[in-house]
Amino acid sequence: MDRESNNESVAQDDNVQMPDLKLHGQTPITTNSGKRLCSELSPLAEINDDALLKRIESMIEKSMATLLPKFVAELKLSLENSVKTLIDEHFKAFKSEMKEEIEQSERHNTLRVKCESEMLESYNRRENLRIVGMASGDGYEANETTEAKVLELAKKIDANVVSSDISIAHRLPSKKPGPKPIIVRFARRIAKINLLRNKKKLQEPGWNQIRVYEDLTTARMRFLN
Repeated sequence: MDRESNNESVAQDDNVQMPDLKLHGQTPITTNSGKRLCSELSPLAEINDDALLKRIESMIEKSMATLLPKFVAELKLSLENSVKTLIDEHFKAFKSEMKEEIEQSERHNTLRVKCESEMLESYNRRENLRIVGMASGDGYEANETTEAKVLELAKKIDANVVSSDISIAHRLPSKKPGPKPIIVRFARRIAKINLLRNKKKLQEPGWNQIRVYEDLTTARMRFLN
């Protein structure tokens, strides 16, 4: 008797009419699982489009309020680092280029000054001849004595040079053994040319050890050697 009563009670419970639960976009849900499941799912029945959207918007706003400042700060820091790196790289490249230009300019200026100095010195020596190997006395030799020896040399090779053609003739200091070289500065260019042209006649003993050269600068002598 009792078992039949219980069975009838369960049957009655299973046939309880459940409320229709309807979510957005879904068909009504009908269940026979009991009141407990019904009570748990009942709040979902109250969810509609506006409530769902508002809840999503609220979640997004909270997330944005939390994440956006952090994202902006990280982006700002990343941009600052990138800009700083880019500026440093460009500054280093600019500094290197400027240094190279300055060094190149300094080299150019140094070379220009050397060239100008070389040209000026060559110009000042254009009327000079250098005579090497002409015997000299012991000790100091007066310029007049040196000039007389130059005139004797010119006469020996028929160079047609007189005293008025010579501005000055003197010995040069030298640490090398043997006679010191002579520098002759001419007053007339033609006298210099005559002596230089006839130097090939220095063939006789006592004279063939003498050499006559243009008075070149140190740089030109180094280049020719």
